[in-house]
Amino acid sequence: MPIESVPAPTAVSPITDIHAAFDFPRIPSVDLKKVIINGKAEGPDGFSDLRIAPTLFIIDVDGQQSITVGNCQILTSASGRTQISAHVVESWTIKNTQSATSRRKSRRTDRRQNTTTKQLEATSIAESSSDIRNEITTSVEKILRLLTDSCTSENHLDRAPEIAKRLCELSRNNVAEIRDLRYGLESDLAKSSRDSLATENYTNMVANLLQLNVICGRAADQAREAVREGLWVHGPDSEVYHAYRKLQDPSIVNAFEPANHEMRTWMRIHDAAIRQCQQMQLQLEAESTSIHALLSSASSVSSSREADAQTRFNLLVGLVSIGLGVPALFLALYSATILLPLNTSSKIMSFLPVAIPLLIASLFALFMPPQGSTRKYWIGSGLVTLLVFGVLIVVAIGAPISNP
Repeated sequence: MPIESVPAPTAVSPITDIHAAFDFPRIPSVDLKKVIINGKAEGPDGFSDLRIAPTLFIIDVDGQQSITVGNCQILTSASGRTQISAHVVESWTIKNTQSATSRRKSRRTDRRQNTTTKQLEATSIAESSSDIRNEITTSVEKILRLLTDSCTSENHLDRAPEIAKRLCELSRNNVAEIRDLRYGLESDLAKSSRDSLATENYTNMVANLLQLNVICGRAADQAREAVREGLWVHGPDSEVYHAYRKLQDPSIVNAFEPANHEMRTWMRIHDAAIRQCQQMQLQLEAESTSIHALLSSASSVSSSREADAQTRFNLLVGLVSIGLGVPALFLALYSATILLPLNTSSKIMSFLPVAIPLLIASLFALFMPPQGSTRKYWIGSGLVTLLVFGVLIVVAIGAPISNP
């Protein structure tokens, strides 16, 4: 989702500290509770509220789309101070590529239509340069800045839940971008599976599908963990955490009553954030299931293409055997000096067993080539065979071999 799509700011927090970095912290719940306890002891300037929300950002880096997966730790204090730490688990760059085969085909097809077939490629930036990583973290910080500035909560107790809810909603909305990428890869696979548009890029397609599946898995893990931990609300307010769990599952045995909207002023927002995370998880798991189905389809299509390639190879071997083996056998039995020069009708008739196999093989390659990327090679081979056949006839008539 582009940065420009974040709602325009309507209110500004007095103090907001935003930081993004590439890491995957495993902060124990005990440590998080210590932060809240120490913050409450420090007074208004100490952090006393906590939320951790999953993040799935679609950003632009150097003109290319990048998918960033991670989580955000939100801390607020009674004085209005807000600290947001964005932890980027992993990021991928999505770009459009075009193979040499597709480019040659597009030059022919674009004369009739102005569309060019491109293929999506997902590349992890785990091993990328520090400059690219800095650009991604800077873009993430800009998104968080715009998002926090658009919050309207004046009460510091409502601010962390509102920011978390907005992050969860933004992340769930970005799942649609993942779905569009999957549709693009699915369309590329369908086009490449046809005989008329067959290409040799199945390996890249499978690699991109696997990368997209990793993206879905990573993001779904963040959403699943957020739902299980209740956005880590148990750190500052364990009563709400257990009460909300009782609301979700009445069979849970605990001493708390099911949560309701009167329990806290931000209870509705918290419930909306949890529901956004649940939908995010379900949609990403559905995308992962669809990708697995695509991988199975790609495997089936690949097996079919191998069988077709074997059939074409056997046909090609048969044509070569007819076009070269029969003339070679004939000339080995009767010698070329008996047939040359072709200056009499009897010699011409005797030359027909040599000429007919060559002519049949070339015409078959010209008028019955297989569909796909190898079609032009068959046609080219047929033309070359006809050219060689013509040269042999001309040489046999115009420059006969003389007997010693």
